[in-house]
Amino acid sequence: MRLSRRRFLAKTGLTAACYALNGCGRRHLPPQNKGEKTGDRSQSTLHEAWFYESLADRKVRCRLCPRQCVVTDGNRGYCRVRENRAGKLYSLVYGRPCTINIDPIEKKPFFHVYPGSKALSLATAGCNLACKFCQNWEISQASPENVKTLDLSPLEIARRIAMEEGCNFAYTGNMPGAEGENTYCPKCKAVVVQRYGMKMLSNELKNGKCRKCGTAIPGVWG
Repeated sequence: MRLSRRRFLAKTGLTAACYALNGCGRRHLPPQNKGEKTGDRSQSTLHEAWFYESLADRKVRCRLCPRQCVVTDGNRGYCRVRENRAGKLYSLVYGRPCTINIDPIEKKPFFHVYPGSKALSLATAGCNLACKFCQNWEISQASPENVKTLDLSPLEIARRIAMEEGCNFAYTGNMPGAEGENTYCPKCKAVVVQRYGMKMLSNELKNGKCRKCGTAIPGVWG
């Protein structure tokens, strides 16, 4: 079954952002709740960050990027989107994109993806770099509280909805360790290609078919 863009947007709560998907290019999104800012969210609505370690004196070391920021209580790392609250590191942008667009797959750091495919791209404020030539400087150099955002179901939920609607091969990117990185056999549900970041950990394909049940997996396998 082919999942239409309209139905996907309706099921994931993105209807208000449709204008950004209709050939207008990447745009900033209007706030879902007027006046609300990401940085104003209470701790109960924040999401504890991945990839960090606790240090003495309620400090934390963020391990998401090579900067390895050591963040003291009440402060943020270089990217401005991860904040230490009482010795725990929280994401201020989890589920709060400020821009959304459908992009050619060639623009993305994906591999094992068929050329000409499309990717639903979400972006949040902040960045761990400060490139002077950045085309997205308005959001990459902004703090979360300085941009308008939408509440959006996490990518794992969007992927699950796509799978429930009959999309056998739905992936999530930039989420090392998430099951959405892998390719699964649509018949027996076995992992046929396991990935972590930009690495392929295992390949259970034989002549383009699932090694376990023999189902053909679409793709160019060389």
